[in-house]
Amino acid sequence: MDTENHPEQVLNDRQRRKRDLSDIAGAWREDPAFDNAVAAQDAVDAHQIADILRSVDAMSTLDDRSPDEVLGYDEPGVPRSSR
Repeated sequence: MDTENHPEQVLNDRQRRKRDLSDIAGAWREDPAFDNAVAAQDAVDAHQIADILRSVDAMSTLDDRSPDEVLGYDEPGVPRSSR
C-alpha cells in the first residue's frame, strides 16, 4: 500500500506539523489604544453616509430598464437565453 498518499498518513503528517502555542496562549493584554482604534474604525458617520446617498441620488439614470431586464429575465423569471 502506498503510505505516501494514504489518508491516515496525510493526517498524521499534518498533526506533526502543528506548532505548540502554549507559550503565547492566554497572553492577551488589554490595550486601550488598540481598542480605541478599533472603535473609531467601527464608528459610522451618519453625515458622511447621507452625503454619499445624496451624491448617488443626484446621478443621472443611464439605463431605465428594470434589473430583470438588464439581467435578461422574462416575465416568469426565466433567463431569455435558456430557451
